[in-house]
Amino acid sequence: MITVVVGKEIEKIKGDFESYLNGLNMVGEISYSQYSKLYDEGTKQIQKAYELGKSELEKENAELKRHIKADCIDCADYYKNKRLEKENAELKSIAEFQQSSNISRHFENKKLKEGLAVGSTFNKALNSMNKNLEEERDKYRNMVFDKDEQLTKAKDILQIVLDEWKENRWILQSDKEVQKIENLMEQAEQLCRD
Repeated sequence: MITVVVGKEIEKIKGDFESYLNGLNMVGEISYSQYSKLYDEGTKQIQKAYELGKSELEKENAELKRHIKADCIDCADYYKNKRLEKENAELKSIAEFQQSSNISRHFENKKLKEGLAVGSTFNKALNSMNKNLEEERDKYRNMVFDKDEQLTKAKDILQIVLDEWKENRWILQSDKEVQKIENLMEQAEQLCRD
């Protein structure tokens, strides 16, 4: 498209140059032989200038295309890298979330196992205490009212321990709570021994 426009322009310039020389020849400023020489030499120079301009323009266009292509590649690489960075950040976030979920599940399972172990130990101790309490009750059935009163207290304490256990069996979370239950059990055993 540019070459066609420049081609039309060059023909116009050659036509204007010919008209100018023709005018000089008509008014007698130059002879026909001078007109012919000037016309031939001038149109050659105009054609050379046109060819030089055309080749320069083609070089500039090729260089411009090369730069545009390089810029497009750079731009595409930039946005590709940005997209990859965003995807990597999202994947990292998902992985961190999954890891934290796994850690949470691990600790929940660990607490549950610890709670079950404490519960099992507590149930064994409670069964043992109930057995001891029954034995003590049988042993002192015929004794004075004082002993019956102590056994009743021991039974009440054991009932408190049992109720405390039933209420908190799944939420025992600290050694302090386990210690509280063990203290209540020791009090009941002490009363049984007295």
